[in-house]
Amino acid sequence: MPAGSTNVTTIDFTVFDLDLPAGSKNKTATLITGGHDALLVDAGFTRADGHRLAAAVLDSGKQLTTVFVSHGDPDFYFGAEVLADAFPNARLVATPHVIEHIRHSYEGKLKAWATLGANLPTRLVELTPLTGDLALEGHRFELRGGLAALDPDLVVPGHRQPSRRVRPHRHPRLPARVRRRTRQGRGRCRGRQGRDALGMTD
Repeated sequence: MPAGSTNVTTIDFTVFDLDLPAGSKNKTATLITGGHDALLVDAGFTRADGHRLAAAVLDSGKQLTTVFVSHGDPDFYFGAEVLADAFPNARLVATPHVIEHIRHSYEGKLKAWATLGANLPTRLVELTPLTGDLALEGHRFELRGGLAALDPDLVVPGHRQPSRRVRPHRHPRLPARVRRRTRQGRGRCRGRQGRDALGMTD
């Protein structure tokens, strides 16, 4: 937040379980919303996932400014095509390492998941390299590398202090860690994949 500012924007986190194959809860996306804008972490595995996430953004009433793809595997970005079409003014970003991985593996992943048929993307969406931080209404999200393993627990922001003993939800592949400190308390989402993590400071 700007120095001396007394306004603290409330932000909310909504974690979506994207269950393909049916019954699996191993893939998630996280919608972070402020008073006006929204940031989406990961785009889902299928075109259907992309449509579900697009619907969630529309239902939120917020303006999607950014889609951050946190990993180069297809369950993090195959749904990006739908989101790019639904929100043409939103930025789709990823770290240079993730972009390189996607470009080199995309065709092979399409073949590997050919059984998805019409649920596969029809094109590879252009991702903008992200080398700095993300921001949402004055809150800054820092990319932090070097985290090989993070515990798969979620503490809802503003409810209580993060604790290994408090596990209201378990998300084995939560795509990013979001750390928040505001007047309402603090919370964090922590995933366990070895990838760039996302931290947040006011």
